[in-house]
Amino acid sequence: EREYLEQAVQSCLDQNVEDSEIIIADDGSDDGSIELIKELAQRHPKKIRYIIHDRSDVVPGKIIPPIRVSNGIKRALAIAKGRYCQMLSGDDFFYPGSFTADAVKFLDENPEYSAYVGGHAIYYPDRPGSAYWAFYPKSLFWTGDYVHISAFVYRRELFEKGGFLPRF
Repeated sequence: EREYLEQAVQSCLDQNVEDSEIIIADDGSDDGSIELIKELAQRHPKKIRYIIHDRSDVVPGKIIPPIRVSNGIKRALAIAKGRYCQMLSGDDFFYPGSFTADAVKFLDENPEYSAYVGGHAIYYPDRPGSAYWAFYPKSLFWTGDYVHISAFVYRRELFEKGGFLPRF
């Protein structure tokens, strides 16, 4: 995901949420992401922290990539400091706008809600005109249908109480 990582990080920075932090969790790939992650953290030392996956367990057949990704999410959530969490894969990006700020405002004003869900666009650069929006009503998530993880902003306390983390 190295070729998309800088755009992903910039889309997080562009969300314009006060006191936000970006935690980049390397998943153990060998695509040169580590060097770029460190460079991005140097450019934005007050915003970006990172976790580098231990390469000793990146043995073919021993730990599969989805488990490494899940472990990266868990490790990032364990060090997150904010009230809210939002996740983004390295090959995805947030559309310019106020989605994250809107979510934070909504959750601040509605303490009875645990998460804010929006929509996401899917775009394939090699297929012109392929972008489309997918919006999800609340009921879709709870029925078990697929919703991309970046469509949510969660209260961090969900992870602290242990109910969510085992599902990753």
